[in-house]
Amino acid sequence: MAGRAYDPKSDEPMTLATTRAIKTLAGAYLTAVIQSEISRSNEARDYAARTELVVEVPEDVVHATADAINDPDLWRDPQGVGPIGPEGRDFTYARVCIDDPAIEAGGGVEEMGAPFADEAPAWLDRPVRGTASALCAQGYSPPVYDPATVFRNVEEEVRAQLLERAKTWVLEDIESNTRCREAGDCRQRIDAELAITTEAISRGVVLTHFWYDWRGEKRRRGAWGWGCVYRGVVAEHALDHVRARLAQP
Repeated sequence: MAGRAYDPKSDEPMTLATTRAIKTLAGAYLTAVIQSEISRSNEARDYAARTELVVEVPEDVVHATADAINDPDLWRDPQGVGPIGPEGRDFTYARVCIDDPAIEAGGGVEEMGAPFADEAPAWLDRPVRGTASALCAQGYSPPVYDPATVFRNVEEEVRAQLLERAKTWVLEDIESNTRCREAGDCRQRIDAELAITTEAISRGVVLTHFWYDWRGEKRRRGAWGWGCVYRGVVAEHALDHVRARLAQP
């Protein structure tokens, strides 16, 4: 989604809406592959946790997604009859799809639900728990003056929660490292890895779920989102897999 442009003849809203849709799709696809890799690796008991975080969707995955999509569906709402209502007059919406993403067995693409559905999605009531391989968070944005900023507000809320949880994750990982304690360099490692974690999350967490309550099911014009960060060897394997899969003609 993109807000109105100052120049009614500008193509910028269409470009922005399409870019946002592609990045979200790339993030959702990458998340599904990572979850599948973690599931299969856990079943095989060959998962080795590491502290490195996979947060930002790499540019080559985004570019490969852009190359793999069908022509985007674009719609400009000149009358304000769309999901944002009259406040969304002249907003532009984009929808992009990939044919048959072929997620590995052991995972799969979770049903996200429409971001402007009348009823609240099931994931809204999902408990937020951390695991050895993933941290997830749910963000919320109250109604705002400019509805075009609601996506960004939700993303910022998710990012703030994940940053705090990831810091705890890093501390627990390092404090349990016997070699680190014996070598006496835990403090240095903590400082370095916390800096890396903060930088990674500040670059942006891609939301894989989003819902805008346009009818007032929970709170009219409020918005919710869901996003995760991952770590470990399986995440790197998943990145290699998704790059290769999306790069296929």
